[in-house]
Amino acid sequence: MKKFAALLITITAMLSFTTQQKTTKPKLVVLIAIDGLRGDLLNKYRPAFTGGFKRLFDEGYQFTNAWVDHAVTVSHAGHETLATGNYPKDHGIVDAAFYEQSGDSLRFTDAFADSDYTLTGYPDIKSISCKKVLTPGLAEWIKQKDASAKVLCVGTGNISSALYCSHPNENVFWYSDDKGKYVSSTYFVKEYPAWVTKFNDEVLPQYFAKYQRWDNVIPPGFLHLANEDSAAFESYGEHHTFPYVASERVKKNNLMRQWIRNTPYCDDATLSFAKQGIASLAMGQTGTTDYLSIVLSQVDNTAHGFGPSSLEVFNTLFEMDRSLGDFFSYLDEKVGKGNYVVALSADHGFPEIPEQTAAKGGGGKRLGEDQIENILNTITAIEKDYARESRDVIADKIKTKLKTYDFIADVYTPAQLNDTKASGDPYLELTKKSYRKDRVPRLPFFSLKSFESPIGKAGVMVRLKQNTMIDLDAVIHGSPYDYDRFVPLFFLGGGVAKGSSGAAIKTVDVAPTLAKLAEVKIINKVDGKGVVLKGTDAYLPNLSNSKKLTVINMISIIQSSRLFLLISSLVIMPITTVMHKSGMPATTPNMLQPPCAESLTRPSISITATIKQGENM
Repeated sequence: MKKFAALLITITAMLSFTTQQKTTKPKLVVLIAIDGLRGDLLNKYRPAFTGGFKRLFDEGYQFTNAWVDHAVTVSHAGHETLATGNYPKDHGIVDAAFYEQSGDSLRFTDAFADSDYTLTGYPDIKSISCKKVLTPGLAEWIKQKDASAKVLCVGTGNISSALYCSHPNENVFWYSDDKGKYVSSTYFVKEYPAWVTKFNDEVLPQYFAKYQRWDNVIPPGFLHLANEDSAAFESYGEHHTFPYVASERVKKNNLMRQWIRNTPYCDDATLSFAKQGIASLAMGQTGTTDYLSIVLSQVDNTAHGFGPSSLEVFNTLFEMDRSLGDFFSYLDEKVGKGNYVVALSADHGFPEIPEQTAAKGGGGKRLGEDQIENILNTITAIEKDYARESRDVIADKIKTKLKTYDFIADVYTPAQLNDTKASGDPYLELTKKSYRKDRVPRLPFFSLKSFESPIGKAGVMVRLKQNTMIDLDAVIHGSPYDYDRFVPLFFLGGGVAKGSSGAAIKTVDVAPTLAKLAEVKIINKVDGKGVVLKGTDAYLPNLSNSKKLTVINMISIIQSSRLFLLISSLVIMPITTVMHKSGMPATTPNMLQPPCAESLTRPSISITATIKQGENM
């Protein structure tokens, strides 16, 4: 009986998010992506939060077991996955730059650069388009339902907002530290709306004048949650302790527009810019369901230099907590509580600085420029020596050579990557989701001089060993390991109950879930599944093909009906008894493992083990 009670409590808690009463559809759908935010950090720093993050914990629904479910964990690919509900193999953005099929060979290309378009207002500066994005996403679904719906995509990082709206002629703006303004491409807007110009001319200069110093603002009682301010190996050992003060040269040469991009205050400006857009476009204030996406990039920017467990990243999140609190209050006032729904997640996680990991026995390794060039020259020589052979033969020769290096865990050839049969190797299955026959990523091993890779050009993909990375920054992401794939996921607002779940969920599920909440039809095939279905068909999506989870999914459907109490006594008790007698666990949490490829088989290291090895918790 105790086991049954435990099962019932677990199921009820796990499914509370999905079994709510019918509510009015939201007037505004908000998707917030915090670039580079690893899944453990918000819980780690939760005691210090008093603003927006606290509200997410207190009022929202948290999935504590959320994962990026593809191998090449870079920003472009991760954001597009959040925006479209598709894996990189389907939405097409497999990397920030990749090798694209051109005739019989692969040609190196940028994912978004397009010389047919210029930076709006700057006709001599080439810009971007989204022509290489192969599938529509949440923005397009909303516009398909109602052409009069407003779409606004804003971001701190360069072109970050463009990853959330692939069709032209929409309000898409990102911060340019070169121009010191929020800018766009003529692919999206031919000239700036008056509200954008006013913000750039009147509000941003106030940020440049006010934020010329970045101090540690963490209360003393919480400092132990992060690394020490003077932790070794941060920022390559250069100046890496608070305070950070804009130099006289920066002020004199009008470079505050660039300096502020290295502080938390640029994200605050982006949220202020979003508020101005909401007000000017009357978003969520008419009869349509409107769409707002926000990319906050300073966690990623800071972690690249200082590491995700640094005091600098803690400060960035602490400031963001305040900014998000103000932003949610603004939504309450302008749109109305219950009239909007928010999803907050990340495009990828982050490893620790490899030298820090190595110092704690975790085996971190940094690959330098000369070492990389020597290896790539060897690969180029192989391609020349076997130029008369087939691509498959060349790929096999490259694989054989690369596997002789002790820092390479595995190498995948086009024959392996194009094989549609399940391989039984979870890393290969993750890698397949980051690969297309006509588009091959250059990561994780490319030249630091040319930024190209003969490995990718040959259609081959590499997996480095854990905590191993090329020397592009103090620390970089991009691997298929847990530290790069574990991300936060919260929902808040209309139609969302307070609670949490340990059920495995993927970032491909975010856009379909928001579509379900907003009652928006998905107009194309997607890889993700909506977690929330209103009414009697509530369910948890695509967790496993196992009998155990099939039973649990059946129970979740039954639980949403008024007959739940009666059926639970007649059905669930016998089911749990059968499961127990057959050796199957009678409770659910251990069944719901992070999704790795198509099975519940996970890579050898867990996030818990990673943290114990490489982080100061």
